Amino acid sequence: MRKVRFLLLLCCFCICTITQAQKFDKKHLSIEGQVSFGKMAKLDSKIKEVLLSNDVRFYDLSLNYNTLPSDSSRFASAYNYPTFGLGFTVADFSSVHLTNQSRINTIFVLSGFIDRNLIRNKHLSFGYKLNAGLAYANNPYDPIKNPDNIFISSPLMVYIGFGFNVKYKPVNRLAIGLSADFRHISNGRTGMPNKGINMFSAGVSATYYLDKQQSDFTKIHKNDKYRKHLIYHLALHSGIQSSIEEWSLYSEKEADPAKKKTDFQKYPIISLSADIMYRYSLKFGTGIGVDLFYTSHTDKLKEWDSALSGINTSRQEYNPLSVGLSINQEVYYKNLSLFVAVGYYVYRELGLQKKEKFYQRAGFRYYLPPTNSVFMGISIKAHKFCTADYLEFSIGYKF
Repeated sequence: MRKVRFLLLLCCFCICTITQAQKFDKKHLSIEGQVSFGKMAKLDSKIKEVLLSNDVRFYDLSLNYNTLPSDSSRFASAYNYPTFGLGFTVADFSSVHLTNQSRINTIFVLSGFIDRNLIRNKHLSFGYKLNAGLAYANNPYDPIKNPDNIFISSPLMVYIGFGFNVKYKPVNRLAIGLSADFRHISNGRTGMPNKGINMFSAGVSATYYLDKQQSDFTKIHKNDKYRKHLIYHLALHSGIQSSIEEWSLYSEKEADPAKKKTDFQKYPIISLSADIMYRYSLKFGTGIGVDLFYTSHTDKLKEWDSALSGINTSRQEYNPLSVGLSINQEVYYKNLSLFVAVGYYVYRELGLQKKEKFYQRAGFRYYLPPTNSVFMGISIKAHKFCTADYLEFSIGYKF
């Protein structure tokens, strides 16, 4: 149930993205369809071993809210009048074949997104698109029926997408486009196995605007001066984590499928963070932070490390506390922000895991009105920019 609550909260953040809009009427709305063809990335030797063919097709349909100069929004003007939306995606893995006749089949995605133009004129635009949402898989890992689907082990997962697109308007209410995207699906280590799915794709799209579109997108707040200032954040983070070591010991290395463990304990992870940010524009803030992490299952890690490596772990230090320093970046749109951090462990003694020196965080914060001082957030902490450590919920205070 905790995993479901985390994922539902992520969906709420997608909806918060859309609710940044002020007026829902025909002149703001459009419908977009896209077909994309891609491939699953082979990032390690185990994936290369089980992945026999990796062709994927995507079918995307979205309802878009297009911001306009008539909205008189400083944020819309600063971002060159972006598009927000709610999208539905069908990811077709029918052409993906795994060893031992395992299959991924179909994954369904519901996500919120922002589509921002970097360059635009009357007929042509170029920009990027950022998605975040929920994914549902209808054929997850099973040790007997689907043993080599090591990519997904639970029906509910997190979806993240990023891509670039170019669009051309041959007539006022129609645009056709080309796109190149990166897509990621993972359960954030709330279950095992969890290799996750990383995909690259290219596609074609068509957008229909429900009303005639204006051609003048001059930035009406271009000369507004922003009052630069310092911001301080204090936040409490909580997450849950399944152990890769437990999976390796009791499932991956178990020869008998009937004896493979499938229900793995979820261990709580708690952390505190404090940072100072310099907000130098309406859109951006940069700063540094200190992170304190508490890992609850150090005794188990010590036991599993010993069994997996054959090393006498009694001489290894297993301290539940880790300390990190991070460089942080926050990107704002009204009350919603995208938060990214890259950190370095200045103290981390978790036995064989101490080799991990760098960590990353990426997620969303929503500052609660009317004061915008209290914020809630959801993010993924990772290592090596691709290996999920855990999914976390945050609550904090800005002063």
